[in-house]
Amino acid sequence: MVRLGGRIPLKSGCIIFSSPMQRCRQSCQALSLQQKIHYNKSLREIDFGEWEGLSFTEICEKDPDKVDEWAKGFNTFCFPNGECVQDFLTRVHDAARKISNLEAEQIIIVSHGGVIRALLCFWLGLDPKNYILFQIDKGKYASLELFDDLGVLTGFNLG
Repeated sequence: MVRLGGRIPLKSGCIIFSSPMQRCRQSCQALSLQQKIHYNKSLREIDFGEWEGLSFTEICEKDPDKVDEWAKGFNTFCFPNGECVQDFLTRVHDAARKISNLEAEQIIIVSHGGVIRALLCFWLGLDPKNYILFQIDKGKYASLELFDDLGVLTGFNLG
């Protein structure tokens, strides 16, 4: 497990949000945070349904037509017996708007790669289909300055 404690400079009055999923709870423990953590189910990763736990190669072998459908219609795609991308984006964007409206000197979000990509696209004003432009490294963090519902990326894959 990557140790992040001490690498993220915490400010007084920091508010911390996390996905309630086990791997995010473990990451919060690795950060050695003293502040209360607000677990938010809107920060969960998308439900990949039948594709959960499969590699991209396995998915391509199992469902090549569905992979093509996903590539052609990202925002309208629904994972087989899983979540629709638009529903995922709606819940993540709703969480982003609420977080944007908080009055705090610093907000930390511990979440999953897909959620982080969706948040970055939202706050940077990018079309959600551009989420693939961000390579999210495990055990690293990004930083943004938020101005209402828009942000400026000030650091990426830090730590």
